[in-house]
Amino acid sequence: MFGAALLLLAAQDPAPAAEPTAAEPLPPGIVARWNDGEITAEDFERFLGRSFHRKPLGQEALRHLLQIQLVEREAAAAGLRIDDAEVADRLSEIRRQAEAEGFDLDSALRSRGLDPEEFRRLLRDSLLHEELVRRDLGLGPDQTPTPEQQEKWTNDRIEELLAASAAAPVGYALDEPPFRITLLELGAAIRAALPPSRQREYLEQLVLQRHLAAWARKEGVVLRDEILEQEIEWRRRHVAESPAYGGMSYDQILASQGSSLAGVRGSDELRTAGYLRLLARRRWPDSWFESLSPEERRTLEGQAGEARLVRWILLRAKEEKTDPLDLDFAEARQELADLAAEATDEAAFARLAGEVSEDDASRRRGGLLGWVHRLDPAGADPAVVEAAFALEPGRVSEPIRVAGGMALVWLSEIRPRPEEAEFREEVRRSRHQQLRREILDSIGLRTG
Repeated sequence: MFGAALLLLAAQDPAPAAEPTAAEPLPPGIVARWNDGEITAEDFERFLGRSFHRKPLGQEALRHLLQIQLVEREAAAAGLRIDDAEVADRLSEIRRQAEAEGFDLDSALRSRGLDPEEFRRLLRDSLLHEELVRRDLGLGPDQTPTPEQQEKWTNDRIEELLAASAAAPVGYALDEPPFRITLLELGAAIRAALPPSRQREYLEQLVLQRHLAAWARKEGVVLRDEILEQEIEWRRRHVAESPAYGGMSYDQILASQGSSLAGVRGSDELRTAGYLRLLARRRWPDSWFESLSPEERRTLEGQAGEARLVRWILLRAKEEKTDPLDLDFAEARQELADLAAEATDEAAFARLAGEVSEDDASRRRGGLLGWVHRLDPAGADPAVVEAAFALEPGRVSEPIRVAGGMALVWLSEIRPRPEEAEFREEVRRSRHQQLRREILDSIGLRTG
């Protein structure tokens, strides 16, 4: 089971090609170094363990580690052993599977930081797991337990332990003798499960936390509660306005991740966002806004000014029909015109979108696309944005041509341009990613 999961993950996010660099490689055990600091592998893994302990990713890694401990203990008690030949046979089977999927197993292991010996140990544990389940279920030697049977066997034994992990003491993900797992061990398992791009993302987050904390101490910067509350309110509004969250509040999102508002308020991650807010004010001060040309100002207004709340209905269409069920553009236009006549209010439009729209993501939300700006469409087709900005609230558009078909647009609400001070803060907040990149590039960051 583990081998197949590893191969699937490796196929989804292969390791990027190494970029040529003249810099010396980092010393063993160091994963990041910059002008005024460095991070060891243990530092990074503890950070991952602390950050994800109660979140789904951490709970899945904890489940994996518990399964290994459980299998090894029960196998030892039952006197079970897996010989080297069985491991070699399973490894050969996985290599054949990798070749059939079109990628190299050894490269996949390296991208996960797994050496061949560690992978063989995991395969041995997987085979022990199968044998324990086979015995418990009374299966014959040629009958392989299904993944569902193996999962149930594990869950029946570790669910109480997973629940107990919420009360683990400092430094531990679980402390329920004889089962003990430290945050460092948990972080190492999380790191092994993450694709390279996600590892770098979290490593850069830790670098920023440390660098900006050191910068604040050196500069005597005081991070007031007001700044942190502004960031929390921005996140609340972002979640409330995004249809991707299905109507959940920011607090509910945190709870679903095993976190809370109190935990966020005390986190280094929020302080880092607060420092970025202060730096963004220095990087883009009021004088910068006042010096903008009319064209530059129009661009910012289009990105962060007036916004419109939009629903749509999409019907896919083709220039030339290849199937009797296909629609050409004229047929799609006529069907949408008929639907527009039925869309007498927003509730009716949402019902129709849920019934017939061929955009799967928005159909489940009654066609809701969310808030769009004129030059920041949040993924909406440009023709949809143009139609939305030509409508009055509570009106439906004529059928319009979009990529892949025809559409109707409903304008639910107009949000006016923010007051100037709020507008400037919105622009600055939208550039945090750019600012992060500039900081990381400026400090001579090297990762390994």
